[in-house]
Amino acid sequence: PLLFLAIPSLAAGYFAYESVGLGQWFDGVLVQHADHIVMTADEVAEEGSDAIHFMLHAVSEPFPMVFVVLGVFFAWFLYIKRPELPTQIAEQFSWIHRILLDKYGFDRFNDFFFAGGTRKVGQSLWKTGDVTVIDGVVVNGTANSIGLFARIFRVIQTGYMYHYAFAMIMGLLVLLTWGIWV
Repeated sequence: PLLFLAIPSLAAGYFAYESVGLGQWFDGVLVQHADHIVMTADEVAEEGSDAIHFMLHAVSEPFPMVFVVLGVFFAWFLYIKRPELPTQIAEQFSWIHRILLDKYGFDRFNDFFFAGGTRKVGQSLWKTGDVTVIDGVVVNGTANSIGLFARIFRVIQTGYMYHYAFAMIMGLLVLLTWGIWV
């Protein structure tokens, strides 16, 4: 299945080598120190001048190629030739196996620090923002203020016509005063 990903990746790398590959991408960024004995920039540019040379260089280097061949060999040997061997190795080196299964403790650290911290921040935002501000002030505050105004207006509303006329006249005076002064 990975072969179906590898072939288009090689083709995309071949065609995109100049624009996003090592073409002129690092010009001016990587500087060669005068004391270092390395290839000159011209030698590097000539050796890896196009995508074909770059790929051939990757295959022709002995050190990475040895590890690739060793990886394929050990995978074949451990999982096809002797499939019982990985279990025996895991039992014999159980502490290494446990460390590798625990992913060096990074998952536990990430769960505690990042995920746990994010949960705590979210919970505090929920308590202050949602419960206190939205539910407490906006929703329940509106209901409480309606009850408060109802108690106040219940005292004011007497049912007498002259009280309502007086309230309208006072409202007009406030409106006129506001209109004159503002």
